[in-house]
Amino acid sequence: MKKFSGLMLFLLLSNHAMAQAPLQATQLLEQRVQLLQLGLQPKDADTLVDAFANAVLQRNGAVQYAFYCKGLRATNLVGFQQMNWVTGASSPSVDSFNIDKGVDGKYVITYKLVAGGKEVGSMVDMLQVVEEPSETGKMRYCITSYSNR
Repeated sequence: MKKFSGLMLFLLLSNHAMAQAPLQATQLLEQRVQLLQLGLQPKDADTLVDAFANAVLQRNGAVQYAFYCKGLRATNLVGFQQMNWVTGASSPSVDSFNIDKGVDGKYVITYKLVAGGKEVGSMVDMLQVVEEPSETGKMRYCITSYSNR
């Protein structure tokens, strides 16, 4: 009976440990992503907008999302997930961009679109950048509003 009880205890503890492993792996991955996002944070608004425009050029939705403020993240998370964090299209694609700085943290980014090596048009993003506390309490610059045309 002691061997059976010991075996049962071992199996119960093993099952408990295996059930905890995926949770720990998920928590570790979330922590890793948060640290990467913190590491990406620019020191000023101009640098953030330039990095955001480069992320659009690279079709990197994860970086774009990292620059959003909390409210914008909440309303856009599902969309980024549905696109598998890859934004834009392979054709036409963004070839280059120009940034115009407005007042009160407002920026206009104009992207040149190309297809088959030829310019086919443009796309415009309008952003507003603010400074707000991050998840760690440190102040960070982030995009509080975003629209495109």
